[in-house]
Amino acid sequence: MSNLSKELTDFLNSPEVLEKLGSQILTQNKTVKSSKEFTVKTPEATASIGMIKRIAMTFLKHEDNNKKALPKEINYYTIVGHFTARLNDKNKPLTQGQVSKILSAKSLPASDIKAMIAYKKLKALDS
Repeated sequence: MSNLSKELTDFLNSPEVLEKLGSQILTQNKTVKSSKEFTVKTPEATASIGMIKRIAMTFLKHEDNNKKALPKEINYYTIVGHFTARLNDKNKPLTQGQVSKILSAKSLPASDIKAMIAYKKLKALDS
């Protein structure tokens, strides 16, 4: 047991080993972050709640992925609520193909942003 603890302290005291281990961890994290490609098997299928959450997080964290910033009054819950309403539309629900197009764009569609702002203004008048 003492032999094992001696080897462990020697390992932790070696700066070269720790630096090599740290650089391996950092390169592994970078490869995981860059592999966030979104592919759709059936574009006509109805979207899921997870896809809606992915839209919200993609456009909220615009600094990381070079997306355009959203207006200040639009937050995570506004985006999720708007696209959930589109998902639950009986006549024309949100499809996986539409989600793929939205995620590949530089910003949310202007019509969606205008609809979110108009709904927030409507709710403000109601209160």
